[in-house]
Amino acid sequence: MALPYIARELKVPMSTIELVTSVYMIAICVLLIFWGKLSDSVGRIWLFQLGTILFALGSLFCGLSMTLPWLLTARLIQATGAAMTMATNFGIITAIFPMNQHGRALGVNSALLQLGNIAGPGIGGGVLAVLSWHWIFLINVPVALVAFLIGVLVFPRQRPSLAGAHMDWPGYGSYSVIILGFFITVFWAQTAGLSWVTLLPGMLAFVALVAFVQIERYASDPLIPFAIFKNPGFTIGILTAMIVYMLGYFNSVIMPFYLEETLGLSALTAGFCMMAIPAANVISAPIGGNLGDHFGAERVSFSRCFSGVCRSGVV
Repeated sequence: MALPYIARELKVPMSTIELVTSVYMIAICVLLIFWGKLSDSVGRIWLFQLGTILFALGSLFCGLSMTLPWLLTARLIQATGAAMTMATNFGIITAIFPMNQHGRALGVNSALLQLGNIAGPGIGGGVLAVLSWHWIFLINVPVALVAFLIGVLVFPRQRPSLAGAHMDWPGYGSYSVIILGFFITVFWAQTAGLSWVTLLPGMLAFVALVAFVQIERYASDPLIPFAIFKNPGFTIGILTAMIVYMLGYFNSVIMPFYLEETLGLSALTAGFCMMAIPAANVISAPIGGNLGDHFGAERVSFSRCFSGVCRSGVV
């Protein structure tokens, strides 16, 4: 919701201001698998709590930003904390609940996440109606601190330990090059057009992909064991999640500009318009979790993916 306001105040075009969102998402994409791997050794609860504090600090720095480079740096800090919590969230849930309740528990978790997505646009629009865009980030600070304190009271005590920590550094390095090379090509080509120069990071990413496959095939403790893709439930679920989140990303970046710049809606009205999709997800997430427990996650995931594509087509 704040991107049009930030673009106007910092005097940057849409193709540049979308970096505020893109840098955040790219950093999460690079770091998520790193923290997920590390959490198996150091402990998920400890990493989750540390991520919450880092997210609060990143939000504070975002709110104090006066230039785009400062804001992007703060978003990297925020993304680091967010990646820690995202990498450990589902692992904590599946460790607490028995197998036959995983679908229901994860469904409730998704519903709560969507409640945040519902409140976000409405609250964001209200904040922008009376305050500057900086408060969109500053409002996260007390929320994150409250979440941290609740975690201190609720979670069992856990001491971090690096004794058994092991990281496949060649695999992680090549994985990072894949992600960064691909996204640099995409965003560079938007402003400079397609050329051998703009395609160079993409070609480097392809070379890194080939190297990554070879490294992971022979690694003693691979970053991504390819055997997990033999599980159809996991493979379908991960592909579905990729498509759904890809569609959601386009909606979150482009829709505010369309509603505010093209249709001329106020920030508050645009915020309420963007609440429709997460509101529907709040209702469907627990239902989908229960259906997954009874009919299989693959069928439910595929139906969700199909409905998401149809929804984006209608929009």
